[in-house]
Amino acid sequence: MRVLEIVFLALTVAALIGLLKDNAGKSRVFSVILGCTFLALMLHLIIEGWRWQVVPGYGAGAAILIISAKRMFRKHDADDQRRKWFRTALKFLLSGTAMILVLISGILSWAFPVFKLPDPTGPYRVGQSQWFLLDKSREETQTVEPGDCRELSVLSWYPAEATGMTKMAEYFPKGIAKAILADSHASSLLGLARLRETGVGFFFDYMRLVHTHAYPNAAVSPKHPPYPVLVFSHGYGALPAQNTVLMEELASHGYAVFSIGHTYESLVEIFPDGRKIRYSPRFSVDSVISKLGNEIEKSKVDDLAALIAIFKRYNTTKAFESIPIWLADTRFVIDWLEEKNAKDPESPFYGRLDLTKLGVLGMSYGGSTACQIAFEDQRVKAVINMDGGTPLGDSIDYSFDIPVMFMKSEPPLTVLAGTHRKMIEYMMGRTHNAFYSIFVSGARHLNFTDISIFSPVLKYTSEKIGNIDGDKMLNIMNCYIVAFFDKHLKGIDSPLLNGPSADFPEVIFKARIPHTSD
Repeated sequence: MRVLEIVFLALTVAALIGLLKDNAGKSRVFSVILGCTFLALMLHLIIEGWRWQVVPGYGAGAAILIISAKRMFRKHDADDQRRKWFRTALKFLLSGTAMILVLISGILSWAFPVFKLPDPTGPYRVGQSQWFLLDKSREETQTVEPGDCRELSVLSWYPAEATGMTKMAEYFPKGIAKAILADSHASSLLGLARLRETGVGFFFDYMRLVHTHAYPNAAVSPKHPPYPVLVFSHGYGALPAQNTVLMEELASHGYAVFSIGHTYESLVEIFPDGRKIRYSPRFSVDSVISKLGNEIEKSKVDDLAALIAIFKRYNTTKAFESIPIWLADTRFVIDWLEEKNAKDPESPFYGRLDLTKLGVLGMSYGGSTACQIAFEDQRVKAVINMDGGTPLGDSIDYSFDIPVMFMKSEPPLTVLAGTHRKMIEYMMGRTHNAFYSIFVSGARHLNFTDISIFSPVLKYTSEKIGNIDGDKMLNIMNCYIVAFFDKHLKGIDSPLLNGPSADFPEVIFKARIPHTSD
């Protein structure tokens, strides 16, 4: 809860208690409490902004002010004395109801808080900008209109020169928050499908009050360019901003990060002309994963060679038919960055990017994309897969020629979950470069996004969110991912990558770190 919310609700409770006294209307102390309650409410509305969670408290405060005003000006006559018992009963009834309303506001404010993103720990301030790209070389396959070209949005975070700037970027721009609940895929992942069915479209409206630590459209910092570049892909049906905490952390440590919105397979993309392209995939990722799991379950194979054969048949680029589209999106963005860095003096990134130090990372479906692009594009020098599938079956025998990190959650005990671990160990044994395996106990799939800190109740509504503390989970991701890219793009060693850490007992760490003789 926010400070002025707490003050307002606490003063409302104090005023309710004061109302129970017979002489409240004539009490100077009560009048002071009443005035402070009104002042706290006004300051809260002006400075912090209203939100639906506190509406019951607003109602209780309004009722107190009305009742108190009536009592202050009421004349005591004989008729009042005869009806004293009725007024007393009504007073306790109204005060009790108002107290319940205040309690409801307190619970709702705790359950769905205006959360604060963790502060970035690096030495740089962070800038944020958004770009809208048109790939004229590719026809859009998701539309029926002939001649439609592929459109993408790209969110960027980077070391910034923000002298004199005070305004921070919004966490979820207008329209994004409502899209979370409006989309059946997103609401079901969060366990909020019933809310969607009841038409509670305002549920995530309070996200407008959450701000980031990034300065919108700030200049790129001139301190230590050029900066290493990272390209990120979101999860299937998710958002480019889904890992804002991680993006800000990386930018604060001197990385320029670019997150791709894979149009039609992101939750929603809002273009400058007002068009909203919502999540509308042409095939089901879940059905392909289900087929793979069913085949493994039916075969009941424990032999590694047999498991690999199943993955090669079912877990392929052909099966996940939009993977080639996401790969082309990623290559196009890298090409665009090369052009802006080398050939466009009007670009804020001109001469500021070091694309010889290029890393890719992604979460879930984006993690599979990151691994695949690492095999196909030699410009990529390091890769992280955040709780995505293993490399697809048609590349599972490839050996990573660059450093790689797999970060995995602790999913429900399923056959498919166990096979992913076996595949990762298989690939670790084949690689001749640095290979890290990070399993996080208590984490589930969506803990690899900012959703970890959205609400303390989501872990009870969604099987995709584990019981690990949200701030702890974000810190684990930040520390290990920064350490990985620092070591393998900047050459800065980190003891965190040399073995298990006492600071992170939740992390099951395995690594193959080849020596120079390997």
